[in-house]
Amino acid sequence: MLLETVTKVPLVMRNGDDDRRPCHSSHIKVRSAYYNLQDQKFESYREDVVKLALDVLYPGQNEADIRTEFIADGSFNRVIAITSQHDSDDPSQSSKCRLVYVLRVPLDFERATYMSYEAGILKYVAKHLNYPVPGVVCFDSTSLNALGMPYMIQTYVDGIQLGTLWDELNREQRKSATRALTQLLLDMRQVKSDRIGAIGEAQSLQCSAVIEQFPLNAGRTNTSRPEPAKPQTTLQWFREMCQRRKQTQTEVEDSDLASEPLLVLDPEGNQYMPEIEIWDGLARSIEALHEKGYLPDTAEFCLFHGDLHGGNILGKIVNETTVQITGVIDWDFAAFGPDTLLYSSAAGMIRGMEEEGECSTILQEMMGPAYKKLSYGESFLVSRLFSILRKGIHEPGVLACAKECMKDFESKGRFHSCDLLSMPYVYDSEEGVFIN
Repeated sequence: MLLETVTKVPLVMRNGDDDRRPCHSSHIKVRSAYYNLQDQKFESYREDVVKLALDVLYPGQNEADIRTEFIADGSFNRVIAITSQHDSDDPSQSSKCRLVYVLRVPLDFERATYMSYEAGILKYVAKHLNYPVPGVVCFDSTSLNALGMPYMIQTYVDGIQLGTLWDELNREQRKSATRALTQLLLDMRQVKSDRIGAIGEAQSLQCSAVIEQFPLNAGRTNTSRPEPAKPQTTLQWFREMCQRRKQTQTEVEDSDLASEPLLVLDPEGNQYMPEIEIWDGLARSIEALHEKGYLPDTAEFCLFHGDLHGGNILGKIVNETTVQITGVIDWDFAAFGPDTLLYSSAAGMIRGMEEEGECSTILQEMMGPAYKKLSYGESFLVSRLFSILRKGIHEPGVLACAKECMKDFESKGRFHSCDLLSMPYVYDSEEGVFIN
């Protein structure tokens, strides 16, 4: 039913000034480019959602046929369910049973510039990973549509968030879920690249994505297109990225220009520049990690999710001893990086669990001897340093902890086990996400 419906939908893609495939609509509504969806209740624009559905999903049907339901507000998007009473032979079924489409609307206009990247990521992941992920039906990063706001419509992925499901699981089911999660990571490790970088934006829903350099700003809301990533060793990438961040910050300081992506907010809300010296300290740590064998030149680069936790993994209970992963969502931060990231991600997911010991045994059995070596200590620090180099320093706690690590290493010749090592995720307040 789902696939049959999707294939009948005309693909509408409009990104910025690109109007090559416009959405022909008699319902175009104009809103301010500075809207903030968090200030608006869903009921205030429910009718606009219905009109949008008629334009791009259900042409020829009537407004009375369309069903809409508010699901949740995420960090970046408002999520709304759209279905039609004609999608099921039994209109009395619950909306969950009949759900076909998911509408994602950015909470603010700035985030809409990221949509083409989200489309590229989802297309790439669906092609290379054998797990259900949301399919992109259409998106429009402008406001020239019935909604009057940017939007993306995705296919629905069935399942219950594993974080919600976990409390219902018995001991054997939790072990089964751990095996399924481990297999997911192993499958992601098989999606490889010869370069580290972000999955590029989709110029159309049919084109292939490219691997691009990580942008130096906090997100991808700037207008300049990143350069394609180049084949490198792990050490070469760490060295170069550290130098790029230092050079960019130096240029800003020398020119007395305030560049928001380089600023940090202190607890009082004041903005300031992280010290140039922190990048020198990170550079020395990178060399030390390489000498110790934690940044090997032979490391492979593989796909990682970037925000893998129980809220983004969907599953279902099969029987008294088995849990199945039914899908993985929210791939916004997916990219290619050292396989160390997958090992530390696995360790982070089980940390603090009641069955942590048993789950750790499962991880070691399935991931091999490398799991124990690459999940803790200096290898775990590699993952944290990767996050800092990729995202930059936009959080005072990250800056303070990085300083502590560098100071302790330089005075004692070893890395201090501070919060940067022990936290499964580091929170980036400007991005509003956990980076891992």
